[in-house]
Amino acid sequence: MQIVIVGGGIAGFSAYLFLRKRFKSHPSLSSISIKIFESHNTSPTPEYVNATLEGQQGLASSSAIVGGGLAISPNGMRVLRDLDLGIHRAFTEQGFLCEHFTFKAARGFQLVKASTSDGRKPPEYCVSSSRHGLWDCLRKAVEPEAIVFKELSEIVKQQNGRLLLRFVKGGDEEADLVIGADGVRSAVKKAIFGEENDEKYAPRYEGLIGVGGFVDLPLPAEVQRDKSMLHYMGPNGGFGVAAASPSKLVWWSSTECPDLPDRTTVDPVGLKKQVADRHRSWKDPLIQETIKVADVSTIYPFWTTPELPTWGDGGMFLIGDAAHTLQPYSGQGASQAMEDAQMLSLVLTHYLGKSEREHDLSLHEAMALSMKAFYDIRSPRISMIQQWVKKITSTKKDQGIVAEYTLYLVIWLLGKMPILSKRLRSHSKSAAAD
Repeated sequence: MQIVIVGGGIAGFSAYLFLRKRFKSHPSLSSISIKIFESHNTSPTPEYVNATLEGQQGLASSSAIVGGGLAISPNGMRVLRDLDLGIHRAFTEQGFLCEHFTFKAARGFQLVKASTSDGRKPPEYCVSSSRHGLWDCLRKAVEPEAIVFKELSEIVKQQNGRLLLRFVKGGDEEADLVIGADGVRSAVKKAIFGEENDEKYAPRYEGLIGVGGFVDLPLPAEVQRDKSMLHYMGPNGGFGVAAASPSKLVWWSSTECPDLPDRTTVDPVGLKKQVADRHRSWKDPLIQETIKVADVSTIYPFWTTPELPTWGDGGMFLIGDAAHTLQPYSGQGASQAMEDAQMLSLVLTHYLGKSEREHDLSLHEAMALSMKAFYDIRSPRISMIQQWVKKITSTKKDQGIVAEYTLYLVIWLLGKMPILSKRLRSHSKSAAAD
C-alpha cells in the first residue's frame, strides 16, 4: 500500500511522523510506504527571517504569525509530547516557554496577566518560537529519503481505484491514499471537489492585514521575569511582542483594511510609516522601540477557507489549512493541524488494521470509515474555535471609545473572576498569534 502526503509543512510532517509511529506498532501495517511531496526545497538550517510572500500568490500562511513566528498552545504541546518526547523537548529548548499572557491597553495600563497552563499534571504551557523552529524540529525526525521535491499539478481517480498524481514538471506517482496538507490553496482540495467548485471553496479575505517579523532587541524585563507574551489592545487594531527564543524577539501588528492590498506595490518606507502612525499614541515605549528597528516590508492579508462539507473523498483526506484555515489570531492554526495529524493516524490505524489484519473491511470501506470518523470527531472542535474567533474579530478592527473601553472592562473582569479564568485562557490563546 502506498500513502502520499502532499505538503512538507508542519501538518505534513506531523502526519508522516504520527502514521509512521502508529503503523510500526501494528505488524500488518508496518510495510505501508509513506512519501511526502513538497513543492519547495526549504533550507533545513534554522533561521530567523522576516518571512515574505514570494511564490505564494499573495497569500500568507494563515496558520503563522505574520513575520514567521508562532505560538503553540498547551493543547499543541500535548500533541507534540504524544508524538515524540525528543521533538517536544527540542522545540521547547529552541523556543521560549511562555507561562503567562499579559494584556495591556494602548492607553498605557495593564489589564490582566493570565497563566497559559492547561492545569494538568505535569502542566503544559504555551511555547513561542519562529515558525521555522517547529518546522525544523519535525523535519529532522523525517527520513530524508521520504521527502520528494515535486509540485503537484493534479490528481486523477483511476478505474482501478488508485489515485494518479501528476506533477508540474512531469512524472506520475500512484497512491492508494493521499493526504492533502498543502495549505490554503490546496491542490488536493481541488481534486476532491472538482474545478466546478473551485470558486465556491476558494480562500476568503477577512478585511484584516498584519505586519511583523523578528527584531534584535534585548528581551523586555517583564518577558524574562514573568515568562510572558505581551498583547496590546487599542482602538485601531492590536500589537504583540513575544520571545521567539531566549535571545530573539518577534512582533506583530494587525488592523482593519476593507480593500485587499496589492503586495506588489508595497512601499516599505511608506508601510513602516503607516505602522508607526497607527501606534504613535500607544503608550508603552516598547512598541515605539520595536517599530523603530523593525523591517516592515510585507503586508500579510488574513484569509480563511469556507466551511467544507467534508474533509475527504475517494481515498483523499484534507488536514490543517487545506481543511479549515483559521485566523492567525486564533492561536490554534499549527496546533489544530497537529491535532488533525494525530487523530487521522489513529482512525487510519484502526480501520486499515481491520482491513489488512482481519479482512473484515475492503480498503475502500476502511478509508471511507476513516474519513467519516475523522470528520465527525474533528469538525465540531474546529467549528467551536471558528465561532469563538468570530466573536473576537471586532477587537482587531477600528472601534469607538465606548467599544474600546468595554473591551478593556471585559478583559479586566475575566482576570478578576476565577470562575471565568478558563475563558480568559481561551481568549489569551485566541489573541496569541499562531
